[in-house]
Amino acid sequence: MISSSSVKLKLFTLLTFFLLFTTFLPTAVFSDIFDLKTQWSNTTNPNGAWTYREGTNALPGVAAWQAGGFGGWNVAQPGWAESANGNNRTPFWFQSNGSETFAHDWLAGDIIVHSQDNVSGIGNGPSNVLWTSNINGMVDISGSTWIGRDIGRSNRWNLYRDNTLLSFGDTSSGDAFSRANPFNFASGSGGLLALSNIPVSIGDTIRLEIAAFGGQGGDFQGVNFAVTSVPEPSTLALGLIATTCLIAFRQRRSRLNEVIHSQVLPRGVKRRRQKPTWRMLCLTKDQSAKA
Repeated sequence: MISSSSVKLKLFTLLTFFLLFTTFLPTAVFSDIFDLKTQWSNTTNPNGAWTYREGTNALPGVAAWQAGGFGGWNVAQPGWAESANGNNRTPFWFQSNGSETFAHDWLAGDIIVHSQDNVSGIGNGPSNVLWTSNINGMVDISGSTWIGRDIGRSNRWNLYRDNTLLSFGDTSSGDAFSRANPFNFASGSGGLLALSNIPVSIGDTIRLEIAAFGGQGGDFQGVNFAVTSVPEPSTLALGLIATTCLIAFRQRRSRLNEVIHSQVLPRGVKRRRQKPTWRMLCLTKDQSAKA
């Protein structure tokens, strides 16, 4: 026969774990994710945590890059560049509208950048996107990249925390990387470790730079890029410790109640309601029976 105290203990345990998972688990599992693609904006720069840049400068918006000039799109392609048709039109950051008229390896909705070169990006610095921290804690960097066309050009990607280089890698025309098989940042020079558990304070930055190299000029580059906050393990650990102690205390108290109520009393003597004391909670089961 199951005692009422045992049933109460089980109900208490279930309730405690429910409160644990609804209080601590969201902090432990559901981290803040800053994703360049899903948080893209064609109207605002800086855009929340993101800034689309050349060198150290935020780029102005253009409504129709190369429209009426070099062309390349059936529908006006908005994005971020110093100009739409000038000799300073690269770098150009944009989210593809899918109306390109030239051969390319990306789809509508992908984030693409045309890296700066000294023909179409005169006076500009290298293309980069900046994430600025609004938290104090740790973050992970994830993402991948690939060159957007096979026309004999190359781009190098660099990842920085503030001005400290974390990792880099090269993509070139004819290499093994593509939209279907991009160059994962975790496979760069610094490996996965360099991109994990990075300490940041409010105002610190993570920067992805895409720069032409090899002397052939800049080209289009597909970009997947995200920064994810890492929950502090102490938050969940403290919750688990407190919950474990509370459950152990309740179990001990339940056992002592069973010991008290199992004692045989002389006939005619009524059992007096007795609650376990702190001293009794510190005794063993056998000691409690003798108390």
